[in-house]
Amino acid sequence: MSEPAELAREYVRALATAAGLHVSACDAARDGVDFGFRFPSAVFPAVEARVVWTAKPRGDGEDAEWIYDGLDEVCFNRLAGRDFTVPRFLFLLVLPPDRAYLSFQSDGMVLRHLGYFHPMGDEVPVSAPDRSRCRTVQLSLARVLTGASLRELLRSVR
Repeated sequence: MSEPAELAREYVRALATAAGLHVSACDAARDGVDFGFRFPSAVFPAVEARVVWTAKPRGDGEDAEWIYDGLDEVCFNRLAGRDFTVPRFLFLLVLPPDRAYLSFQSDGMVLRHLGYFHPMGDEVPVSAPDRSRCRTVQLSLARVLTGASLRELLRSVR
């Protein structure tokens, strides 16, 4: 796993832990997700997420969305649709290649870019998925990944 991919995963794990959530590691290659999240001492509600990163997202502030095209169709299908017991999300972190996203100051470490989330339940799975083709996902800039938004994702599950 690359350094940015590992940083993105650990950022999400730290965010969820700081929000007081229980975090379960999953096998993305087998399950399609990196983590499961739930409130402590509870089995339900729960959500699962695939954590991805990009150095150069397409889109800008005027579009009010990031366009991520790094999921092949097989990976996309492991997240898309409502055929899962637990709702699935895509979490995107923007980590530019120049490492300017990370700085150290006297009072701590600062990660300069935000994370975003996208509910995959409304995405339509590909009927004949192919690993050589990628599927585009549009992530709203309004869906910022924070401890509070993670807790709200759990509260929204019925």
